[in-house]
Amino acid sequence: MSLFESTIAAEIELRKTGLYSHYRKRTEERTTHETQIYFSSQPAHYSYRLYVNLTAIGPPDSAWDNYLSWYQVTPEPATGDPTGFLTNVHDGINAYRQIFVNSVGEAVNRGTQGFPYPQGTILLKESFNNEAALLARRNAELTVMIKLAAAQSPETGGWEYVRPDGARGTGDSGLAAFCRDCHLFAAATDYNFINSRFYQN
Repeated sequence: MSLFESTIAAEIELRKTGLYSHYRKRTEERTTHETQIYFSSQPAHYSYRLYVNLTAIGPPDSAWDNYLSWYQVTPEPATGDPTGFLTNVHDGINAYRQIFVNSVGEAVNRGTQGFPYPQGTILLKESFNNEAALLARRNAELTVMIKLAAAQSPETGGWEYVRPDGARGTGDSGLAAFCRDCHLFAAATDYNFINSRFYQN
């Protein structure tokens, strides 16, 4: 069983036993992809350890290993603050950024299919500190948005956010709220600021 499958199975079991909320509160701010939770029975002669990430809903990080083969949304690396909402995130206005979308969401991003993005869409942003790092493709920071199934994480419009360090945010977690509060300004385009029409206009 994969880590992803184990995560889902463990989450279902915790929900059944009523322990989900308790353990989720303890682990939602953890930044590692594998969170260790220790369960012990009473009496404590029997115990086991289970490695799960209770806040991960979307696919594992390997789902975007080949992102450089995806459709590139930005016709050229973007710098500055093209949307007016960047402030100091994603390495700030001096960084260089490129955005990619997988085949699931490509039609919506190109404008040949209407919003919202379909489940399984992955949007990925590369951020480089400066032009030299971009040209050398050195120390790219990757941030990711994953479109979830309907009714999953309604607090974020159905998106799961992934930070460069691998931390994930859904629902009302701190990370999810941080990302959502900015992406709310792009609610009309399904919480995504940059698409092909943005550059056409």
